[in-house]
Amino acid sequence: MARQAKHDHAAMVAAILRTYDRADDDAIRSGADWYPAMARRMAEHANATGYTVAQCAGVYAANSTNTPWARNLRLASAALADRGMTGGTLSSVVAKVNAILAGGDIAAILSPDPDRCKLANFARNLAGDPDAVTVDRWALRIAYNFADCATGGETGCAANGRHACGYVPLGGEYRAIADAYRSAAMLRAVTPATMQAVTWVVARGTGE
Repeated sequence: MARQAKHDHAAMVAAILRTYDRADDDAIRSGADWYPAMARRMAEHANATGYTVAQCAGVYAANSTNTPWARNLRLASAALADRGMTGGTLSSVVAKVNAILAGGDIAAILSPDPDRCKLANFARNLAGDPDAVTVDRWALRIAYNFADCATGGETGCAANGRHACGYVPLGGEYRAIADAYRSAAMLRAVTPATMQAVTWVVARGTGE
């Protein structure tokens, strides 16, 4: 599939559903509970620290930049417990975390360029918003039926978990992919967040 098909809504919906419909019961359960479990974690942090759920989610989203998830959990938890960050990760992440905890506009801090809206949407999902769609590299690959993958197709991608592209969509392309996830979610009677999370688990083979 060439890049010129990137705004083909029907093709993206079909590709997303092909991945979703491969989900077994474990993948469905794992994907469907991923964001709700994170929202529960955010609520626990909020209760312990006095920050809002949205602030806690923003700290986690900020720390997700180029960071393995297990390390993200450690960094974000420590930042909330310590009421800020002084280092241990990118200086831009430290600045975002401290600005969020100081009471700044979370969406504007995470995504100062409105065309680069992945982190703001991720924070919304982590805080419990089921309608936001986090379009990361995996969500993009799924929507494009793994067309840019060096392993040569959906089966290879799912089996090998290795990709050549590091492309993340912006602006209109991001919104087009997010809309495709919303349409796919309606067809399977799940939330957009669940559609994205389940397909993510299927494609990666894990929810971690």
